[in-house]
Amino acid sequence: MKLIQGKPVLGIYLITLSENPHNQLEILPALTLVQETAARICPEIVGIAKGKEEALELITDMVQTIYEETGELNIKEYWKNR
Repeated sequence: MKLIQGKPVLGIYLITLSENPHNQLEILPALTLVQETAARICPEIVGIAKGKEEALELITDMVQTIYEETGELNIKEYWKNR
């Protein structure tokens, strides 16, 4: 709720679809969204984690699930079709 209200949230990381064509996902500190300009251009959020380690674990689980369901690693396409 704090994140939606634009308030600082320490230790929370967002997993987003990457804007970089060479990457599929990115991990961003939620504090990034406190800046109004950053919040306006934030890519689609596909996961939220407490701490970097949990964010990495969540990405691992997401990639594994997507691969098991589709047989491919096209993560951006998977999220677009959900």
